[in-house]
Amino acid sequence: MKSFIRYHKTLPRRIAENRYPLIRARIGYLYRADGKIHSAVYAVSDASCRDGAVLRMPGETFTEVYYSRFLPQIRNDAEQEGAAIYFDPYSGQFLVIGSKQLYLDAVSVIGGVSAPVFLENESPFRFDPAEYGAYADVSSMSLAYDEYFVPDITGVTVADCMVQPVWDDLPHPFRCAMDFFDRYFDRLWADCKTPGRDTLTELLAAVIRADNADLLTRLFALMPQIMTRFQPILREERKFADMKLTVPAKGSAPALPVINLFQYTMLMGSPDMIETLFRMYERPMELAEMLRHPMFYHIGFYHVRSGNTAVLERLLEHRFNPDAVEIKNQRLTLLSAACQCRRPAMVFMLIRHGASVEKTDERGKAAPDYAAEACNAACLAALFSSDSPHLRACAEQLAGTLPLDDDTQALLSILRDYLRG
Repeated sequence: MKSFIRYHKTLPRRIAENRYPLIRARIGYLYRADGKIHSAVYAVSDASCRDGAVLRMPGETFTEVYYSRFLPQIRNDAEQEGAAIYFDPYSGQFLVIGSKQLYLDAVSVIGGVSAPVFLENESPFRFDPAEYGAYADVSSMSLAYDEYFVPDITGVTVADCMVQPVWDDLPHPFRCAMDFFDRYFDRLWADCKTPGRDTLTELLAAVIRADNADLLTRLFALMPQIMTRFQPILREERKFADMKLTVPAKGSAPALPVINLFQYTMLMGSPDMIETLFRMYERPMELAEMLRHPMFYHIGFYHVRSGNTAVLERLLEHRFNPDAVEIKNQRLTLLSAACQCRRPAMVFMLIRHGASVEKTDERGKAAPDYAAEACNAACLAALFSSDSPHLRACAEQLAGTLPLDDDTQALLSILRDYLRG
């Protein structure tokens, strides 16, 4: 299991990054013929060695290097003495495959390393690092259900890994996840009917956090029952009672509670995940109608304050209410929040989707007032690009009340240009 985790997950580096130039110069292939030592150093494809696979599968095999680089230099090929030097970035150990004596004799050429592991009974010609020990790719089919959730020494489980999108040069990223869901779906589905937390819901939440839209698409297609876990219901599920999302905004904004998987998908900030849910859901209009319900207005404010323009636009395209108000904050409008947070791109977007510029909150303030308070000329200019008939009166009022100082020069210039126009 540890091997599988190494293969699929970025683990914390145990070797200082500044040591890698030294390490790269000391891994590669050695061959002795005619009394001479021939060496070929191969570069690590990922300088930070984030993944053990970069050393498991070098760019060229020993055999390829032998025939292309060693053999042309050799007159007598009778000795057949070769060695391959690998490095495991997780254990911090060098592996020497083949002739130990050749390696020791080559130290003066390539430089020595501390305490290498010698595998003298292996031939570098036939050695496949992908099949060896810590480098091996353990099949998920060999794991029992409970083994997916046992942490290794770094605290990572196979379940943590299998929901993550992985690098293009690794095996098919859905093999483990789909194997697991296929083998244990009945057990997971029965478990999710219980009122408390369940494994299926936890895994789906992990898929959302990992932004793995491709895996979610496959799960919806092959196991359509899972869609019911994303049903937009107007109540908080007890399964999420202890899960919170902190709003990344100024001041003491409260943590947002997670209500259900539909809301969690809308909150986590991935346009691809949102689009996947709307595309695959059997009744997408139901999702769109629910997205306009005041119970979910906080989703828009969350993305305004976090600055996630792409997600806000995707929500608006799926009929999120551009005039949403923050009920617990004196009915602050979404447009006013965008001005308050100095998000001119969001102001343009909200106006384009029909947000009202003159709508006020319980304080009697409209979006232009918040743009002026934030001294953000770009937001104010975006607001005055609207064709609202009430903007002139608002502009006149602001122009008469703004103090004339360095901070308001740009704002006053925009107001005067608008009033002159």
